Amino acid sequence: MLRRLIAYFIDWYLAFVVMNTMLVAAAYLLTGTMYAGSLPLTAFEPGAQLSLLVMLAGFEVLFYSIVPRFVWPGQTVGKRLMHLRMVAVDGGRLNLPRLMLRDLVGIVLIEGCFSPLSNYIRNYLMLFVSHDALQYAIWFSWALGAISIAVMVFTRQHRMLHDMIGGTWVEIVMGKESDEGAIKRGTTKPLVSNSVACSRADGAQEPAGD
Repeated sequence: MLRRLIAYFIDWYLAFVVMNTMLVAAAYLLTGTMYAGSLPLTAFEPGAQLSLLVMLAGFEVLFYSIVPRFVWPGQTVGKRLMHLRMVAVDGGRLNLPRLMLRDLVGIVLIEGCFSPLSNYIRNYLMLFVSHDALQYAIWFSWALGAISIAVMVFTRQHRMLHDMIGGTWVEIVMGKESDEGAIKRGTTKPLVSNSVACSRADGAQEPAGD
């Protein structure tokens, strides 16, 4: 699980830095003021917040879905650095809708505590709902996040809730190869005692035994 945890923090930090930089740049263009540090969406006028949120969501899709689909198959930056890869449970190809479902629904909306974009969504919702309601939503997302981690730790396949939603699991990539052919040639290693237990033989996946 350590590999996956490190990969998550790498991705979270990179996503946060880029999103915050986008907001700082937008604030400078709109107001001429240069901000330092973390900038919440609430720092902007209500009319600009939705447009900025759409811009941030676009980066989210690029970073967590388009890159793993078209640049590094099955890999975000963090997963690539930690030699991990997302693969489809059914042995099929990881298409863009599946990756977007995994990220936008599983991680952003359900496991909201795991995504910088979720925080910006809550910032925007402050225009419409009470602070107490948002606080309950935060607690609920943390509870779901804890459940997701528990499912990963204590189930045989070690899949988190967003893995189940997207129909994926995560495996170790052996060696320096990171293209899809590496899987077909058997150069991946099951992540049994870490994040995900799986094995592939002749292009098919089966959960690894205990």
